[in-house]
Amino acid sequence: CEATVTVVDETAPVIECIGEPELTTISHNTDDVITGANTVACSPTADNKFGKHFVLADFGVTDEFTISSGRFGVTAADAAFDATVNIWDVSAGFPAGHPGTSTLLGSQVVNVPLGSDGSIINYTFATPVVVATGINSILVEVTNEDGVVSFFPGGTIDEADDSWLYSEACGLTEYVTAASIGFPDAHYYITVSGSTGAVAPP
Repeated sequence: CEATVTVVDETAPVIECIGEPELTTISHNTDDVITGANTVACSPTADNKFGKHFVLADFGVTDEFTISSGRFGVTAADAAFDATVNIWDVSAGFPAGHPGTSTLLGSQVVNVPLGSDGSIINYTFATPVVVATGINSILVEVTNEDGVVSFFPGGTIDEADDSWLYSEACGLTEYVTAASIGFPDAHYYITVSGSTGAVAPP
């Protein structure tokens, strides 16, 4: 940083330059290569909700955490559409009890352009999502509920924890793992990034 200092006594001033906060990325994916085989949707035009459940301590997050941005993969989308990303506090339990015992912390509508097949969508939260101290786990949820656009989320070859799917149209009235319905290779690419301490809105 740059600063002009005028000394009016014999005490030397202390100048501290504070830069951008260090970002922590929360992800279960072992790489960022989107493949065509590592996904599943319960009818691509149904009321799909795709989720990743993150225990924050697994990523060294034990204090207030402010989520400022995120990424999710696209395997295929046959038209442009708006997805919604939701951040839930699921400290009271997941999947049992959700959403009744969960708290929605924040959301962001994200446009997915036509031609996004095989790519990763980057987005920023217009209002950063504050995850308060004491919240120990979150659900990051990507939804496509317009019932028109065919959308398969992007996945990667491997992951460190389960991918989750919800769809009332297919009888999945509670989140289930992709593996539990016969798709163990579905590894949704859903990540968020943030920092400890306060972050001003962009």
